[in-house]
Amino acid sequence: MRIRNLPEAAALRTFYFLSVLLLSLLPTGNAHADEVKRRILAVYDSAFETAPDQTLVHAWAEMPLNHMGYIIDYHDAAKSLPDPQSVTQYAAVITWFTYDLTRTADYLIWARRVADRNVPFIVFGQIGAPATPQNLASVNRILRPMGIAYTSNFVEATSGTRILTNDVSVMGFERKLERILPSYPVIKRLSADAGVALEVQAPARERSMNSALVTAGPGGAFVPGAFAITVDPTLARSQWIVNPFSVFERVLGSAPFPIPDTTTVSGRRLYFSNVDGDGWNDSVEMERYNAHGMLAVEVAEREVIVPYPDLPVTVGLITADLDASYGYGAKASEAARRLFALPQVEVASHSATVPLVWADYEFKSRTNSELPSIAPSPVGADSWLISVKEALGIKTAVVDSKLEGEALQSASPSQSRVYLRDPFSLDEEIISAAKQTSEVAPAGKRARLYTWTGDAKPFAKAVQATRVAGLRNINGGGARFDSNFPSISYVTPIARQVGTERQIYSVNAGDSSFADTGSGSLGGFAKLFDTFNATEIPRRLKGAHVHYHIYSAKKQGSLSAVRRLLDWARSARLAPVTASEYASIADGFFTTRIDKTGPMQWLVTARDGLQTVRFEHAEALSVNVAKSQGVVGSTRSEGSLYVALDASVTDALIVLQSAKQENTASHVAPPAQLEQARWKIRDLRRSECGFSFTAQGFGAGQFEWKDMKAAAYHVAASSKDGPVWEVTTAVGREGRLQFEIPAYGIEPLTIKVSCATENQEKRS
Repeated sequence: MRIRNLPEAAALRTFYFLSVLLLSLLPTGNAHADEVKRRILAVYDSAFETAPDQTLVHAWAEMPLNHMGYIIDYHDAAKSLPDPQSVTQYAAVITWFTYDLTRTADYLIWARRVADRNVPFIVFGQIGAPATPQNLASVNRILRPMGIAYTSNFVEATSGTRILTNDVSVMGFERKLERILPSYPVIKRLSADAGVALEVQAPARERSMNSALVTAGPGGAFVPGAFAITVDPTLARSQWIVNPFSVFERVLGSAPFPIPDTTTVSGRRLYFSNVDGDGWNDSVEMERYNAHGMLAVEVAEREVIVPYPDLPVTVGLITADLDASYGYGAKASEAARRLFALPQVEVASHSATVPLVWADYEFKSRTNSELPSIAPSPVGADSWLISVKEALGIKTAVVDSKLEGEALQSASPSQSRVYLRDPFSLDEEIISAAKQTSEVAPAGKRARLYTWTGDAKPFAKAVQATRVAGLRNINGGGARFDSNFPSISYVTPIARQVGTERQIYSVNAGDSSFADTGSGSLGGFAKLFDTFNATEIPRRLKGAHVHYHIYSAKKQGSLSAVRRLLDWARSARLAPVTASEYASIADGFFTTRIDKTGPMQWLVTARDGLQTVRFEHAEALSVNVAKSQGVVGSTRSEGSLYVALDASVTDALIVLQSAKQENTASHVAPPAQLEQARWKIRDLRRSECGFSFTAQGFGAGQFEWKDMKAAAYHVAASSKDGPVWEVTTAVGREGRLQFEIPAYGIEPLTIKVSCATENQEKRS
């Protein structure tokens, strides 16, 4: 094709358009695929921050980066530093030092070499080295790509400082700057196009020097600690001053890519619940039950599990709670068998002896503190709760009711376990506990999840043991975002790095986090609604998770709080899954590989249980379903485009287009796609007039499809035993098909949607 007599700009535009068009017509294989860089290297010094989960990066920066699709790899600079060339695999390096590193000179040399390879640095807090004249050249080699330079000047008395630039898209996110600024370094702006979000002018007594205090752009970011987050010294509450999402986006870019999403299933916000077995054999304080000698687990069964067959719940059993030698009767075992037989109950292990401080057992079978106390003595069934709560820093008055028989249990906050008779054994605690738990379950069910106990900070071999045993793992972490914790800084990341393993965190805080330290009441658990709302709008940061303990069935206040949360979940527009399914989704966040295979198209593989990806800032984009492979459907929320993938398609290809474009080059109607559903969908097969799929879930099956041809359709659901339900319905010009299957899909159903025959239309 020849271009004649066009102005230069128009010719260039035409050339660009033709280039994109030709590229879009190329085969969609991955011969020239480029893997999307989703990993960020976090450097810390274990002399000051002892482990990855003790770093400020983990506490504050990891969650926003996870939300944006990034995985953090932690590296201890006190031990070594990676080869600078190997760091080019990372999208960026992030640090949050409040100290000078122990190997300052080595770090500066290394950082300079990494910066020379065009890997951007995201620096919160301090540089990690004193700003001495001999260090300035190296420090500024890191900062130069950002368009700024450090000086040795520092403004202590800031009264009279003028704000020259205050970009509200970055500054004042949760807390505005105070009128009198904190002390600050003098940082020179080197170029007019540096991404400076906050620039100030020092008072005249400081020679009116300008300082670029917050900078973020493609070359990196630098945010001194006092201008990143503020911590109230009285309440010990933190709030972001800068918008971390804006800071990270300015460095990492805003070009769309499929973000592995752990919050959404089938176009709906996901929901799951797990109840830990703590308090299984406790007596209750409600007269209507206490008068009959009912255990807490029996009350939980009657009040919050059996009445909710439409909501999955994962029950974690402590095997020692069924041990007759501890004085427990047959009632405890019978309750476990009844619960595990319920279709909506998933089986989980919550340990053998309830370790409260996991680190104490990394190298020991007994702690020094537990040895002298091992002597038979009658203790209260509730006394274990004292140990749990005091280990977590929660001091609560607990009513003590006596057990029959002698029990080797700890009621002391100095102990590291609840059950002390036998030495600690990792095999007994995880592998044997899961096996014994499975033996209580009916045929066809087994423990699929291990829920961490106590401080929920297992060592690496413990996490590894769960995977060797074929178990997912969860607990620890847990988001709170409410009036008492008014910041995303209390919304935890997806997981915790433990050596080469990852511990999957709870999504939301559990009932014990809402304890009234004066009365011991857990009735405040209903405040979790605030976190549900705050993590949904303006951005969906987390799914909905109800995590409680059997001891919540002891008091009417806490029991009512759990019921309120379950009643909401039952009626809300959610996609309920089991806790182990959520753990597989979270694991999938870290295994998913994304390859860019062409303009606006990506191959998504190795997803584990994760079947949703999200595109940010996608108001003008849509999915080209005809060109994609393994795409079930898409939906929108708060400016993001959520794309549901088919678990039966290992290598999913996602092709985007302008939202105004047609799905095909001709005027043929686009393929139907899912808008949202309560159940999980897989094995989607589209035909000339309809489609079929397999669906599984809890509660009635609610489905909404879009891009349907206007016609009458017959919808039929069947199980392995035969037909279950059918209906004939019409789709109008809006192209939407909605139906609800009034049956539970705990066992998969096959659903077929086809153009209705004349007889079917008449019957409808």
